Amino acid sequence: MMYWATHRNLQKDIALQVHAEGRINEIESLLPNGIAFTAYTAFKKIYGYTPSDYSEVYVYATASAIKDIRNRFCSGKGFSNLFVLETDQILSERIRSGKMEKNSVPIPQAFVDLWNIRSWYAKNFSDAISKKIFGD
Repeated sequence: MMYWATHRNLQKDIALQVHAEGRINEIESLLPNGIAFTAYTAFKKIYGYTPSDYSEVYVYATASAIKDIRNRFCSGKGFSNLFVLETDQILSERIRSGKMEKNSVPIPQAFVDLWNIRSWYAKNFSDAISKKIFGD
């Protein structure tokens, strides 16, 4: 997992980044079908809590969901807080078939994505996942 995390380039998979108005919970609830949460929201959905507050939403989205997101969230003025990542063929099929537990990527994928996000609170989340997987 650490090898994957250190060789992952999350930035190259960003298909869309916008400033979405509203609180994080509102943004998450307004996302269309055809997505799978990763990073902070995946952690929250899988474990039922967050180790710190966060102000960004990361999702993987199918091609049709990317179009829906683009139409639903006009890029407002301000910092980007909604990041839409392209899926590979396997992940896209799992999303379409509804096989994503809690509408989120598996924990190893969320960890790898968090490892590659530069916000200070990403470390809080990746440390929390490490403790869950490997213990103290």
